[in-house]
Parts: sequence; structure tokens; C-alpha cells
Amino acid sequence: MARITVVGLGVMGQALARALLDAHFPVTVWNRSPEKAKDLMAGGARLADTLTESIAASDIIVVCVSTHQDTYALLCTEGISLVGKSIIELSSGTPADANRLVDHIHTHGATCLIGMILSYPSGIGSDRASITTAI
Repeated sequence: MARITVVGLGVMGQALARALLDAHFPVTVWNRSPEKAKDLMAGGARLADTLTESIAASDIIVVCVSTHQDTYALLCTEGISLVGKSIIELSSGTPADANRLVDHIHTHGATCLIGMILSYPSGIGSDRASITTAI
């Protein structure tokens, strides 16, 4: 079974991680505020100490932070290797920012899907939620 990392544990990121745990995926999580992972850890998630460690832990990385620009800044962190990773980016922003992010990810040896979540966090993991891909 694929190991998945979720980066960004706001309300939506937590809902995504919880749905993955409920589906029995091994999940690693990371957030700038590690205390946001407490409930997820009780449910079986592994908290990575650093962003670099969280990305190294899985081949599939789900990023749910505020904007594409924020994701770009995170993925430009020194020491992060994206080679062979599949990035699923679920943040918001402009098409230009999304394209810049995708170019960066591809240049560093990874694949990328930019998606849009069509649900409230309470709907994640149910048939009331949908995620569409834009790029």
C-alpha cells in the first residue's frame, strides 16, 4: 500500500489525513505547528520532525497549505529531494502561480497534480466530497 504524506494540517489538511487513515493508508504528517498533529497521531499517523523528513517518508505527497506560492516556498527548502515523488497540490492561487509550481516540481524530477477540493472539511472521505484536477 502506498505511503502518503500530508503537508499542512489546517482544518482541510486534517480532514484529508483523517480520511487517508480511515482508508488504512500509512500516513506521515507535517505542519509548522506540530501540535496540530496530536489527534492524527492518536489515530495512527506518524509526525515527521521536519518538512524534509516528511517528504522523504512517502512517494505521494499531499500539500494543503494556503497558496501555490506557499507550496513553492516550502518545496524550495534546502535539502528536499522531489525525485520520484508524486505531488498532489490542493492549495489555492492563480494559474500563473500554479504553472510556476508545476514547472519547479517537474524540473526537480517529480510529477504534480494541481487539484481543487469541492467540499467542506466535514465532507472529506464521504460521497459528498470531490477533488478535481486542474493541471
